[in-house]
Amino acid sequence: MQVSSQFLYRLGGGAALIGGLLRVISSFIPYHEEVAWLEGLYSFVDICLLFGLAAIYLKYAERLGGIGVIAFVLSTTGIASIVGPDAIMFGINFYEAGAFTMITGLLFLSIQMLRNRVLLWASSLWILSFVFSVATILFSHSLLFIGAGISFGVAYMLSGIELMKQQSLGS
Repeated sequence: MQVSSQFLYRLGGGAALIGGLLRVISSFIPYHEEVAWLEGLYSFVDICLLFGLAAIYLKYAERLGGIGVIAFVLSTTGIASIVGPDAIMFGINFYEAGAFTMITGLLFLSIQMLRNRVLLWASSLWILSFVFSVATILFSHSLLFIGAGISFGVAYMLSGIELMKQQSLGS
């Protein structure tokens, strides 16, 4: 079997679409610690988002430059650190730290994407998700958290759809 870049973009686009959709759905599921199926769902979502982001970034890497590389590394580091059960060690909530690292990386990546006219709707929604996330930290309101999750997930869904529908490497 020959594996082309286009196949990998589509595969990653599918992961982004599934991860984004499940992230939107999970915004409405109340969180409970140490519930196996819920931790499994979150882990699956995070893995889809990680592979989806890799495909999104690699598809547009040449247009995103050095700032894009740094933002991608920051985002993927954040996602990778939250896959699996949530942990608090050494007084650090690794989920909160990882999620903030991820959304901050996506903020910088989105700004770079907007500057280079890449995935405009998705980039705008990731920026909105960052704003909602900061507002959630400041005001601790559940609707802000839900808004962050929805805008974040929809951005992934739109990016995934875009990758899946592209026909050639030059698209």
